[in-house]
Amino acid sequence: MQITIQLLATYRRYLPPGVGQDQQDSYPHDVAPGTTIGDLLVTLPLAPTDLYTVLLNGRHADPHDLLYPGDLLTIFPPAGGG
Repeated sequence: MQITIQLLATYRRYLPPGVGQDQQDSYPHDVAPGTTIGDLLVTLPLAPTDLYTVLLNGRHADPHDLLYPGDLLTIFPPAGGG
């Protein structure tokens, strides 16, 4: 099944080759039925020590959430401020 992965801010550096040109920040990705967000995250080239925020279809997500066809998974570094 196909989902879309969107990498924002400094995580754009992890986009596959050819993606990220022309201001694209997302790409289609195939996952097996029953895949959780946590299952998918360990397969991405994110550094294991990185902190990040994950949204599933625009809402905060849990690593145990299941992915479904057409889902949009957005990943970006946490923002600081005050």
